[in-house]
Amino acid sequence: MYSILLVDDEPLALRGNRIIIERSGLEIAGLYEATDGQEAWEFLENHTVDLVITDIKMPRMDGVSLCRELFLAGKQVKMVIVSGYADFQYAREALRYGVKDYILKPVQREELIQSISSVLYRPDTAKKDEFAYIPHGELDNILTILQQGLWMGDEGDIEQGLAMYRESMKQIREDYCLKASGDFCRLLSEKLSLKTGHTLTARPQLTEGCTKEQILMLTVDFVTLLKKELRSRRETDYTDVLLDMANKYLEENYAQDITLADLAAKTGFSTNYFSSIFKEKIGKSFVQCRTEYRVEKAKQLLCWSGKSITEIAAEVGYNDFTYFNRVFKELTGQTPGGFKKSNAVRKAGREEKI
Repeated sequence: MYSILLVDDEPLALRGNRIIIERSGLEIAGLYEATDGQEAWEFLENHTVDLVITDIKMPRMDGVSLCRELFLAGKQVKMVIVSGYADFQYAREALRYGVKDYILKPVQREELIQSISSVLYRPDTAKKDEFAYIPHGELDNILTILQQGLWMGDEGDIEQGLAMYRESMKQIREDYCLKASGDFCRLLSEKLSLKTGHTLTARPQLTEGCTKEQILMLTVDFVTLLKKELRSRRETDYTDVLLDMANKYLEENYAQDITLADLAAKTGFSTNYFSSIFKEKIGKSFVQCRTEYRVEKAKQLLCWSGKSITEIAAEVGYNDFTYFNRVFKELTGQTPGGFKKSNAVRKAGREEKI
C-alpha cells in the first residue's frame, strides 16, 4: 500500500485529482493535500509519503523549488510534476532533482493513473541514455514544423517533422512511449485547433499494449488524419476566400510576370497545395487563367482604346509581339489585327444604324 501527497493551489484541481485516484482501484493507503510548496514541505518534515504530485506555479514555494528542497534534504520520495506546455521549459529544471514523470495540463484521468502506476509499481530500470519525454527544445521544433506543414499543406515540412519525431522517439523508454506519443498528439492537435479556430476531431488510436513501432505508426496515421481534416475544413471554410484573393491579385497584376508561387504566397499556402485547390475548383491551371485574362483585357483594349497592337501587347504582359499574336489567335481564332478590324466594322455598322 502506498501514500500520495497532492500539491496544488487550485481547490478544483486538488479535488479532481483526489477523486480520480480514489476511484482508480490503485492500492493507496493515504492520500494527503497541500495548497502550495511551503505547506507541502512542512508536512513532509514530519510525515513520510511514497509519492508527491505537485503543480508548478504556486504561491510561497513553487513546485520546482519543492522538488529541489526534497532532493537536497535526501528525502526518499518519488516526485511527479504537473505542467502546462508554456511552463515546460521551467519544469525541466525539476528533472535534475529526481522527478520521475511529468503530466501535461489539463490532467486526464488515464494519464494520471498511468503515471502513478509507472512511478510506484514499475522498477526503475531505465538506461542512462533513455528518457521518459521528448526534450522540450526538440518537441517545440517538431511541433512547429509539423504545424506549419499541416497548415500550409507542405508535404516536405510534414515529412521533416515526422522524421524528427521518429528520431526523438528512439531515446524514449519503452514503458513511456505511449504517454510521450499521446502528449505529442494532443499538443499538435491543440496548436492546430487554435490556428483554425475549430476543435479538430481527429484522435490518435493509441492503446495500451502497443509496441514502440506500433505507436510510431499510429502517430503517423494520426498526422495523416489531421492533414485530411484540415484540408476538408479549408475547402469548406476558406476555399472561396482564397479564390477571391487569387482573382483580385490576378486582376491587379495580370500584366506582371506573376507565377503560381507568387499567388500561393499571397494566400499563405504552399505552391503544391494551392495549385491542387486552384485547379480543382476553377477547372483550369493558373497559367491558363492568366493567359485567358490577358487576352480578354487585350480584346477590350483592341475594341476601345485606340492604341496600337504592339502597345496593347506590352500593356497586358507580352513584350514579344509574335508570341502575343500566336496566343491571341489560339484563344480567339483571329489575329489581334483581324479581331480589331472585324470589331471596327461591327462598330461602324452599329453607328450607321443609329
